[in-house]
Amino acid sequence: MPFVVEDGSIISGANSYVSVADCEAYWNARNVSDFASLDSSAKEASIIAGTQFIDTGYRFRGDLLSSTQDLQWPRSPYTAQSGKYISSIPQALKDAVCEMAYEYAQNGVFRPSQSRGNEIKKVKAGSVEVEYNADAPNIKTFGFIKQIMRDLIIRNTNSVKLVRS
Repeated sequence: MPFVVEDGSIISGANSYVSVADCEAYWNARNVSDFASLDSSAKEASIIAGTQFIDTGYRFRGDLLSSTQDLQWPRSPYTAQSGKYISSIPQALKDAVCEMAYEYAQNGVFRPSQSRGNEIKKVKAGSVEVEYNADAPNIKTFGFIKQIMRDLIIRNTNSVKLVRS
């Protein structure tokens, strides 16, 4: 499978949001040398796996630009709650892919760190009880990835934002 980076122009066969050079730069800026020591095919495979994990594991805001695009981005532009204007391939998405690529490169699999997204409603000490929020996912998640992509993902599918006109 060829390594094809999506640049926002809906490239046929795209399977990554970030180039090998961009992912290396991401990790070099964080003084992590493990990723740079991988051979190029291992880096590409890790980035493809990271992209696939992000693409299939999260629901994103905005709409696909084309019904024929291979990845979940690019999407229709929008302004996030933080006030950021989101368009093309957002840096947060690229950063999340780099994080997941590193996870895959280190473990060969994805090992989520937080049960049910760490969305705990109540903790009781006597007879140990943990109650999760009603909209907490039924799977383990990567909390850091959710934080990176907070402006990009739909966090709570059980609520609607109401705007007074």
